[in-house]
Parts: sequence; structure tokens; C-alpha cells
Amino acid sequence: MARDFTKYEFEGKTYSKMRLVSAVVKRHMQTNPNLSAAELMAQFEPIRTNTVQTVNFVRSQNRRHLYCDMPGETIKTTTDECVTLIHWTLNDIEKFIAGVESWGYIIKKVEK
Repeated sequence: MARDFTKYEFEGKTYSKMRLVSAVVKRHMQTNPNLSAAELMAQFEPIRTNTVQTVNFVRSQNRRHLYCDMPGETIKTTTDECVTLIHWTLNDIEKFIAGVESWGYIIKKVEK
């Protein structure tokens, strides 16, 4: 199966799937600064991939190679730092986008 390099626009910037998820979760935390890590993870639970959480604790032992913990990519909550999932299939990202669009976020697929 060929890799999907689809790009998406969110708040005037263009992102890959992984970076889009990170940008949306960061924006969600800026809009809701009093969320704990558990609350943030619970809010994204309904729009997770079939097998892995969208957001997880930085301290989680199960995150290696699954979550983006590069410098500047962690998301601070009132209780813990969190990270977002790296690997997104086309079906999973469409589910994520539909979910966050229902919260009022606007995401556009960038046509090649």
C-alpha cells in the first residue's frame, strides 16, 4: 500500500496528518487551559484510532515509537504533559477530523 502524503490546512497553516493532530490538540488546550491530562484524553477518546489513544501521557511506558515526543511537541495540561499519536491512516484521520469539526474546528484538505 502506498504511503499517504495528504496535507491539511488548519488556522492558515498546512500540516501532515501527525502535525495536524498535534496542532489541533494544542489549540484545544489553549482554548481549554484548565483541563487535566485525564480530561484531555477523555475528550479525545471518542475520536481515537481503532487501536491506540489519540493523546497519551508523556510518562506512559507504552508510548515509544507511537507518540510524538520531540522537543516542542509535548502538550502541557494542569496535571501532566501529554503527547499525540504519530501514525494515522486515512480512515483514522478522517474520523479525527470529523470529530474535531463537530467541536467547531475547521480543517480543509489541501488539494495537490
